[in-house]
Amino acid sequence: MAYIAPEVFAEKTFDGKAVDMWAAGIVYMEMRGGKTLWEMAAEGADEDYDGYLRDRVGLWGFRPVENLRNKRCRSVVRSLLDPSPGKRMTASIVRISTWSLETGLCAAITSAEETEKP
Repeated sequence: MAYIAPEVFAEKTFDGKAVDMWAAGIVYMEMRGGKTLWEMAAEGADEDYDGYLRDRVGLWGFRPVENLRNKRCRSVVRSLLDPSPGKRMTASIVRISTWSLETGLCAAITSAEETEKP
């Protein structure tokens, strides 16, 4: 349940792409921190998530995100974990973000390219 976006719990309809971007942000933070941020992104149902909602707008922000060293990374993650689905970056925007371009991504290898290797 940790990867399910908050709107899934609160709304009858939701944008699947925005839900996927939320999950991508959660997975990224779990890989970086080695643990889940909360068990359920439903206001009032999870103390850790409630703390996130409070801290993200506070003076110091939500510490696990604010502790990311790269400020461009922080900006992308903040967007991915925005409780308002309409404010989340899309995959296309993340892909062309300065952080993504600086980080570099692996190129996909087609099966034809693999067979051409000596």
